Amino acid sequence: MDKTQELILKIMELSIDAIFIDDTSGNVIQCNNAAEKMFGYNKGEMIGLNISDLIPKDDYAYLKPTYKKEDLFENEYIPRRNIRKDGTVFPTEVNSKIVTVGDKEYLIAFVHDMTEENKIKERLFYLSNYDELTALRNRRAILSLLSTQKESFC
Repeated sequence: MDKTQELILKIMELSIDAIFIDDTSGNVIQCNNAAEKMFGYNKGEMIGLNISDLIPKDDYAYLKPTYKKEDLFENEYIPRRNIRKDGTVFPTEVNSKIVTVGDKEYLIAFVHDMTEENKIKERLFYLSNYDELTALRNRRAILSLLSTQKESFC
């Protein structure tokens, strides 16, 4: 391994997001420690898995047999769901790119676990729309509901 490859692997390990290097068929060639932690597999188990092994069967519709640049939204994180080794499904955002090194193409995927962010959003929604003591809708929520009504209550 040359120094550039070593540097790239060290940079990958600094990421808190999962990083996958796949072939264009979606088979994992390399991943970082965050991927192991996020998905519950060790690297030995992860290498050789396919994207289809890491998503719920209900989400197979967006999978491709082979990925091309035009199949991906390169500058956007796309909401997705993934599945851990233990079978639990969790929300993610994925940014994928096709990169060419020499004469070979690779699919690079950055996966961000959205579990905590979604919990925070749900909590903020609850706090802004419900009274904590009574668990009833608060004034803001009631006014918002009333503003969407077509009929007048007066």
